[in-house]
Amino acid sequence: MPKFRKKPVVIEALPVSAVVRGTELPSWAAAALECGEVRVEGDGLWVSTMEGKMRGESSAWLIRGVKGELYCCDAEIFARTYEAVGESPADISAPCNQVMEKLRVAIDNWDPGRSADVAGPADLGSAGL
Repeated sequence: MPKFRKKPVVIEALPVSAVVRGTELPSWAAAALECGEVRVEGDGLWVSTMEGKMRGESSAWLIRGVKGELYCCDAEIFARTYEAVGESPADISAPCNQVMEKLRVAIDNWDPGRSADVAGPADLGSAGL
């Protein structure tokens, strides 16, 4: 059977319990509550999704997907599937930018007459690769 891996996309999420409390919500969650796309009920909530209504228990997470769609995810599945990233895409790309800068320097300093003196992985420093 073919196997698949999730692509590394960045989503926004917050605990359902934070939505229920209603304090310090991001604009997308506040707007979803205001328009009725998300409705608090007891210690959980209901979300209108593309597949229909979905219940989110207090331990679950409310997710805003890559296309702005909202859905809930069980806390255990959320923990196995997602990890925290920086506040902005620049934070995510910082290690890549470090490697690219080191590669630019290596290319600028490369002398084809000195082919034995080629930068190797150790010359890339601690950029994470």
